[in-house]
Amino acid sequence: MGARHRAADVRDHLRDESADTNALLRELGTDISRVLHGEQEFEIHRQLQPGQTYLCRAKVVDIYEKSGKSGPMAFVVRETAITDRDNELVATMRAVTVVRL
Repeated sequence: MGARHRAADVRDHLRDESADTNALLRELGTDISRVLHGEQEFEIHRQLQPGQTYLCRAKVVDIYEKSGKSGPMAFVVRETAITDRDNELVATMRAVTVVRL
């Protein structure tokens, strides 16, 4: 698959929800120079404790396409749940990666 593809192409190639977005885009043949960090947010549900071990589980929750000044863009939305040893949710991270198609 070439460097140009549509959001649906990305969605069709998702196999592992925990896959790293950049690794997925490289696998799809995306020119990494066309990838932008769109936005990132953190929601803290409970205070993180120093010295504790936390587990991060990332998944792709949405992929959509929009047209911009430079042409079509795909938006890959990832959400990461951070849990403690008791599997209690401590924080949620959300990130949007933009790919200029």
